Amino acid sequence: MLARIGRLVFIGQLGLGLLIGWAIIRNADFGGIGAPLAIVLLAIVFMLSTNALVILTTFALAAATASARPAEHRLSWFGALRCYAQEWLSSVQTFMLRQPWFGSQALASAPRPEAGSVPIVFIHGYFCNRALWRPAAAWFAARGHAVGSVNLEPVFGSIGEYAKLIDAAIRELQQRTGATQVALVCHSMGGLAARAYVREFGSSALARIVTLGTPHQGTSLANFGVAQNVREMQLTSSWRDQLAAAEAKEREQTAREGKTLDALYTVILSHHDNIVSPQATQTIPGAKTLAVSGIGHVRLALEPHIWELARRDLAPALDGARRA
Repeated sequence: MLARIGRLVFIGQLGLGLLIGWAIIRNADFGGIGAPLAIVLLAIVFMLSTNALVILTTFALAAATASARPAEHRLSWFGALRCYAQEWLSSVQTFMLRQPWFGSQALASAPRPEAGSVPIVFIHGYFCNRALWRPAAAWFAARGHAVGSVNLEPVFGSIGEYAKLIDAAIRELQQRTGATQVALVCHSMGGLAARAYVREFGSSALARIVTLGTPHQGTSLANFGVAQNVREMQLTSSWRDQLAAAEAKEREQTAREGKTLDALYTVILSHHDNIVSPQATQTIPGAKTLAVSGIGHVRLALEPHIWELARRDLAPALDGARRA
């Protein structure tokens, strides 16, 4: 469904851009450039500029509620411009090219997990689909990881509804690889969906959960949305409060049994996330938290440095990823 929405948005933007281009060149002389070509070029400029303006707006809104950044995570003007440019490019690649046209296609995967490479289920975030992970999946597959994925639908439903889809994806990957445990690598809302899965199905099938840019404590930008899953990501969310309360109870129980549930989670957050703000608070009790800087929200899922951080943190989970 998200792919269809993405195609409609793309076609709508292109159509509006062509109309604007035609209106501009009706009485203009482009010095030898044919009118049709000029219209198409102006339409492309319009689409890219619109996307650039949206990204700039998200950075401005996130800055209004940004958490204090440690000195070592502050950026120069050049660093800030580079962060913005990379996020804009990542947004164009994701929302204009990959997701509208490749959302139904399976991701690259190693046939079976190689020794030292835990199988991974990739979980995307809000208003995304599995195509977000195409570059990451190819990178992990080249290093021997068997890969699974899921499209979280209904697109605008409750986050808790996605637990069953994640369970099905985990079972499919287990069947395909013979592994008794897999890892979840999640972006944005996908991390909350993974926590909802653990609440409903437990963690016995999981070796590790790595979340990238997940609004574990909610985000101020969710106040601008109306969908149910967006409301559940607001700074004040009864759904998220109930999730945290259930996890706290589970931690107490596992502590009495001499175990720890928190070792399951690794949280990677960016101090310059333009969607999840405030940024520094976006973790969960007891989780291993890694903070980075100079990386925007979508870019977290597309940055090779982040893939390397995630893969490095999967290594301690390998002992738990047993073969059946």
